Amino acid sequence: AFVARRIEAPGSTLSGFSDDARSRGENPGVIWMMKSHAAPTTEEAAALEIAGSAQVARLGRIRRSGGEPLAIEHAV
Repeated sequence: AFVARRIEAPGSTLSGFSDDARSRGENPGVIWMMKSHAAPTTEEAAALEIAGSAQVARLGRIRRSGGEPLAIEHAV
């Protein structure tokens, strides 16, 4: 099994994934697994306070830094 080195970041400032990677001298990247529009689930519509007939974007991606995959993200 492969385990990447631990990445430490100060909790005193908020920054994005790409900014964090660049601050470590690494090149951030992404591999898109999914991009789609669909009707929300009942739970999603309630959480987003939208009608069930509305459309939501579903996104899935692998975040990379220094050429290595670091995270899988899913968002609605």
